[in-house]
Amino acid sequence: MRFLSKRRGAAVMLPLVATLSCVAAQAAVNIVPAEVRLLSCGEGVNQLFVDVTVCDVKERCRTVPDVLVDTGSSGLRLFRPALKGLELEAVTVLHNRPLGDWVSFGSGELWATLHWAWVRMGGLETTEAIPIELFDSPSPGESLPAGYGGFDMRAEPATTVGNGILGIAARRYHHGRYYMFTGDGGALAQSDWERVMLDESAQLANPIGYFPEPYNNGSVISLPEVDAGKGQKAAQGWLGFGIGQPTAMLFPEGRRVITHELDQHGKFPVRLSERPVEVMLDSGSTVIHLDLDPLGFTRHKSLREFYDPAVLTPVDLTVISAGQEIKLARALQVGPADNVEKADQGYAVLPMLATWHGPDGVVPGEPEDSLLGLPFFFGRAVATGLQGTVNPFAPRMPQAAPATLPEEGRERVTHSPNGFVAYTD
Repeated sequence: MRFLSKRRGAAVMLPLVATLSCVAAQAAVNIVPAEVRLLSCGEGVNQLFVDVTVCDVKERCRTVPDVLVDTGSSGLRLFRPALKGLELEAVTVLHNRPLGDWVSFGSGELWATLHWAWVRMGGLETTEAIPIELFDSPSPGESLPAGYGGFDMRAEPATTVGNGILGIAARRYHHGRYYMFTGDGGALAQSDWERVMLDESAQLANPIGYFPEPYNNGSVISLPEVDAGKGQKAAQGWLGFGIGQPTAMLFPEGRRVITHELDQHGKFPVRLSERPVEVMLDSGSTVIHLDLDPLGFTRHKSLREFYDPAVLTPVDLTVISAGQEIKLARALQVGPADNVEKADQGYAVLPMLATWHGPDGVVPGEPEDSLLGLPFFFGRAVATGLQGTVNPFAPRMPQAAPATLPEEGRERVTHSPNGFVAYTD
């Protein structure tokens, strides 16, 4: 997840969108509207937002608007004030000591505590209470783990993640940095938090994995086509749960579908010109984040992260699927960096923005992540399959392994150990 802001030099995020008939949307309990738009504070460039409902043990529920859809992380993280009135029991270990999680995103760090909750979206609800995270604005003198610092995303949640983050990556759990509170209730200190290892039952969970069948194998984001040269002020799309028949309506007939098995880091191989690159499809990132320096793209004089071609320029991408190289029919489009200023005119959809930190902005030993952020999603339906699920798109790909293999006269279903992605082209 990487942000970009309408304020020069700051960081924000980009959302997703698509088209679906009202009749189909109303009939499908597993498909909810998602919108790319600015928040009331004027922030939200290229950010996709949905509503998420959370319920406590007393069956009291609250619907939280403006939650960012992020295929680059796993788990639900919400701004605590948005859940006012709910009593969510803390996740605890060792004599009821509460737990916290420190996560580093591409644009900053976030500290939150774990709580049990039922999660609802559309007509679906998790089959049991799952761990989610609640974060607050920073407070003077609060106790934090030693080393927590840098850009604290809690300081300005309205300008970074709205009311929270819905992480729906292929990973079923967030295997992060968890800490147990060891303080005695007196003066707070950094030593009050001790790093601990948790089994998955207490880790932050991807809610999709706890939806009832057949809606628990992954998600589909469907977004409309956007004129990359102009952008637009908002875009309406859809977020569906259940890959295969439950979300078949989000995949237009006749469109080529390309699929990839993911590695343990959620990435797959592509070629950028002749260079091999490992990329991640990250709806939570507001830009295309690739090293375009070797292709001759120049940087903006003041916004050094941003590429700044004089006119909208296509970037061809060749992906590798089932051992075969496939040139995408729809090139990436990179435009002048000054387009970011359109946010001041109310534009939330700016798919022509591309960035990279290197070489002067990269810390030695910390290579940049190559990300196909929200701009890649416009005009596509993009599925993210959870770890251990069957990829229904695999048989469609040339030279792909069959979805079922004969074994002693029976059919053995093959699963994706690290999950998969599939998208229209």
